[in-house]
Amino acid sequence: MNRLYRIYTSLAPYLADAAILLTGFMIGRITA
Repeated sequence: MNRLYRIYTSLAPYLADAAILLTGFMIGRITA
């Protein structure tokens, strides 16, 4: 469990960036 938590905390910034890029892309598609 501790190992999974460490992996998640190390990947969290990348996951957040991917989510922001994905939402921005979807909003751009909708408004375009």
